[in-house]
Amino acid sequence: MPEVNFLDSAKQCCENSRRLLDEAELLEFEKILSTRYYLSMIAQEESAKAFLLYLVGVNVLPWTPFILRATRDHQCKQLVGIILDYISPDIEEFLRRLDTWKPGENPPALPANVADAINLLRHEKIKRWESKNWWWAEDPDYDKAALRVANGMRDKEKQRALYVELRQNGEIISTPEQVTEKQSNDEYERACRVETCVRNLVELRTHFAWDYERVEDCFRVLFSELNVSIESEKS
Repeated sequence: MPEVNFLDSAKQCCENSRRLLDEAELLEFEKILSTRYYLSMIAQEESAKAFLLYLVGVNVLPWTPFILRATRDHQCKQLVGIILDYISPDIEEFLRRLDTWKPGENPPALPANVADAINLLRHEKIKRWESKNWWWAEDPDYDKAALRVANGMRDKEKQRALYVELRQNGEIISTPEQVTEKQSNDEYERACRVETCVRNLVELRTHFAWDYERVEDCFRVLFSELNVSIESEKS
């Protein structure tokens, strides 16, 4: 079997994410914005796949059938999206963080949604695939926003941008036309930020990402043989 260059694979995913964003940009002034919204969300998932491949390529994660499965699982990629959104903040959020954290001080703990996105990816997705006998002595108190993503709520939002959703009696619940301009713009802007962040990691092997080293360390620890969870600011 030929040796796989995971960084080349990650680069291909970045290029596909950029292609999806280029298509989404062309739809900015369309009357119905659901397709732009959907393409932006798919682009984020491609960036998340590229990020996982990058972590494999730099020996942070092992390449296993379960990591491969995670690159194909929508909820896994959307959990990674929470992490990417954190390490690639918009300008307003970046300045807010600079104002609340002073050089020389210990950095604050990871936000609860980010820490638990990593915990959920490792323990509730990949570890349960690895072993059907995996269980907690006491159920964790996961961040609600991260848990909603793990339970598929964000993916349902994505699906509503494509399909007319019906109740059991045939009544319409939602249609793609209900996607708002703000929702479309927010997802497109988020997708552009995370795509740029991951592309810099993959192509330049450097980054301007916020708190990247700590996020990388969390992945290293969780995917070691140690049975641990990442602590967050809620703890």
